[in-house]
Amino acid sequence: VEPDDQEAEERILEAKKNYDAISAREKSLVDEDTKKKLDSLVADLTYRNTPFLQSGAKLGLRTLDGQGMLIHQGVRAFELWFGVTPPVDVMTQAAMSD
Repeated sequence: VEPDDQEAEERILEAKKNYDAISAREKSLVDEDTKKKLDSLVADLTYRNTPFLQSGAKLGLRTLDGQGMLIHQGVRAFELWFGVTPPVDVMTQAAMSD
């Protein structure tokens, strides 16, 4: 979000604020006006396909969940505990298999 695009930033914050309250319902969290202003990426740090991400995908926006972050946190933790770098491709396949 560009620093001067206050309205778009407020819409993002409002959508995120309402995420927990709406997540179990069939209501879009990202509306057409937001899509027109942002037209970029809907991101959620959870590692699953949330209603928030689904709303963005239905509007044709790119989405990003936190699965990659989870995998690389696991890689770093493994390195710290065992002193070796684990096979990232194996960890990625395991994380994405569920």
